[in-house]
Amino acid sequence: MTILPSTEDTIAAYDQLREIVAAQAHGEWELPESLFSLVGAKLFTFGFNTYKSVGILLPLRHYEQGTSLFRTLWETAANFAWVRQDPDARSAQFLGYTAVEFRKLVQRSSRFGTELERKAFLVGFDAGFGEFINTYRQRDRGGKERWFDRFSGFSLERLVRDLGPPWTAEYSTVYKLACHYTHGSPGAILFPLFAGKFDHLPDLFKLQDDQRTAQLALWSMAVMARLHKGLLAWLETEPAPGLGELDQRLGFTSYLQTFSGSPE
Repeated sequence: MTILPSTEDTIAAYDQLREIVAAQAHGEWELPESLFSLVGAKLFTFGFNTYKSVGILLPLRHYEQGTSLFRTLWETAANFAWVRQDPDARSAQFLGYTAVEFRKLVQRSSRFGTELERKAFLVGFDAGFGEFINTYRQRDRGGKERWFDRFSGFSLERLVRDLGPPWTAEYSTVYKLACHYTHGSPGAILFPLFAGKFDHLPDLFKLQDDQRTAQLALWSMAVMARLHKGLLAWLETEPAPGLGELDQRLGFTSYLQTFSGSPE
């Protein structure tokens, strides 16, 4: 069985990573003049704030709620990585999807007196955007034309397939597990009652609450470090030496790889 560092030591290291990232990310940077400088910075900031929010829950041992936030951190980091693969086109795609999100809200809104008024508003809305908004409307696998479910297409799974390892392995393991906590599913609510009673479960699943808190911290550190390195790669600079030293001491990258079965 993988031996986890003590929970207190892990939380202390978690805070240390936060300070390392903050010290480097909050400096003054010459950003390239591009859409990705806006989208990438916003995605990074959102992800880092999520990381800090997980850190608030760790000392309280609220790993269940923290795992829900980990899911948000993971997906934000995946979005960042996907947009950075084609930064100009995909940043525009990311920004433009806000129009579709607004349109979907209008479709569900109760502020229209009649359905005819709603349809009239949507016709005018679509006309204002022209062909641009239709790039988010395609035929799904069933042949039905509909709006994208997210900025990158019909599913997160497609985005993850584009990214490849380690995202693909993590999507089918830690991300799916985090979804149970996000949705308050029976598997998450009842799991601690049964986890230790099934011999066929991997040892990594048979953890006590305190250990699960440490596990959540290590997962989050691994994803935050990856997001941070992605931002620094865009800025053409190297991570501070303390980041690698911390990973060598805690092994958060290898721990996430072991759990998800991702190739190194």
